[in-house]
Amino acid sequence: MIHSINKSVFKLISLALAVIIQCSLTTPSFARYGTYPGVTISTGSVYIPLGYFLLIRKENTACAIRFTNLYNPDSGQEIGSFYSPTSGQGISYSVLSYKLNADYDYFYQNDGSGNFKSNNVVSGQAQLSIGMRTIENNGMISNVMNQAERVVVKCGSMELPWKGYEGVTMYQGSEPRDEGVEIAPTRWSNINEININDPTINWYRYDKARKIIEIPVEDLY
Repeated sequence: MIHSINKSVFKLISLALAVIIQCSLTTPSFARYGTYPGVTISTGSVYIPLGYFLLIRKENTACAIRFTNLYNPDSGQEIGSFYSPTSGQGISYSVLSYKLNADYDYFYQNDGSGNFKSNNVVSGQAQLSIGMRTIENNGMISNVMNQAERVVVKCGSMELPWKGYEGVTMYQGSEPRDEGVEIAPTRWSNINEININDPTINWYRYDKARKIIEIPVEDLY
């Protein structure tokens, strides 16, 4: 009898926790990729905090992009939540579907000089949007992009797949590989500060063997 009551109490507590988790997901958290607040560089992508310029170059083409805003255009819609007791332990599972929008500035230079102060620079603002899902499974939370959508960050002739949030790939095609695209995260926030030919800038290109690198913004040039 006592054992039966304990199981019932455990189930009620687990259900309550599942509801709490479910409610916590009704507004998506726009935390950056992982939990690191600085720059994150992986084998083929770069994530940089809002407001800082990311430099991109290939042959005579150069771009400077800066993510300025991340937001959800609607309140988000929960599409699934359930509780299932398994072997005496509760398993909670919640999925939140929502749109992720990102605004960014771009500056495009293709005369080989890399001079973003030149009169022939093409600049503007653009917006990205993609369907996202936040999945919570037994306390583990992950953000997943809609794989059916392919959204690219456009800067003149350069088009790099968007990785969500403040992330950009180091290749233009659909398959990860070295295409000669180089990317450099910077701590510059003003286009007039940029000197793309500065020898102290660290450039990165696709490298399958590279382990994840995390760099504080203040340590960037």
